[in-house]
Amino acid sequence: MIIQAKSAGGDGPLAGLRQIKQADCLSHGFFPTSDTLYMVISLVGCFEMNDLPALQMNRFDVPTNLPVFWCSIAHHVEALRLAREAIDDVRVTHPDSTPSNVQAVYMSPWKSHRLTDKFQPLIQIAIDAAKEAGKQHLNTDITALNLDYFATDCWGVIYENSDHTIPHTHFPSDFAAVAYLEANENCAPIIFENTIQVQPVPGSLVIFPGIMNHHVPKNLDKRVIVAMNLQKFPSFLVSNDNPTP
Repeated sequence: MIIQAKSAGGDGPLAGLRQIKQADCLSHGFFPTSDTLYMVISLVGCFEMNDLPALQMNRFDVPTNLPVFWCSIAHHVEALRLAREAIDDVRVTHPDSTPSNVQAVYMSPWKSHRLTDKFQPLIQIAIDAAKEAGKQHLNTDITALNLDYFATDCWGVIYENSDHTIPHTHFPSDFAAVAYLEANENCAPIIFENTIQVQPVPGSLVIFPGIMNHHVPKNLDKRVIVAMNLQKFPSFLVSNDNPTP
């Protein structure tokens, strides 16, 4: 494998590039140029394309900041009421808690929004909020790009004493959204990347990138949520006439 790094000088269409052959082990090197400093990573194992073995992916982490968005949706009284009803309705027909990273007294099926229409008003509120977050904080209007969000999954969770959630992500979803229907004073927070915790407030909505690691520690009070995964699709695939991409 050859890694190309920028360097000054040279003529022709590839001027400004030089080739760096990979080392025998994973290493990090800095190659200064006249105007830029580049970090070049050399990877283990050099193969001709026709000699490649089964693909083995390697990884390194880049320190970065990811945003978490929140807002109050407490004024959407009817949507919140319907979503709470929906959890109880689904629990009647699907009484067994869904096995998952959620260790709670009850978690409804992953695609509970296909079992009752009562989740739909809350889903639309979350989609609108995700779009607004993009416009206000990410300088992106996905509608102008002929894209729209679609809830690929939606489920309700009832947490009681000692219930918790194991650390996890929602990848490959673009965003995850959590609406807090009930959140008593001593209920557990949601903790992002083991560093930032958000204390639930009834009628609040939290939206975060699907790749972000998070968990819920042991709960001490009543806590009822609706969670969903939001994914971008071309607008012509997601419409009132054709809601399923």
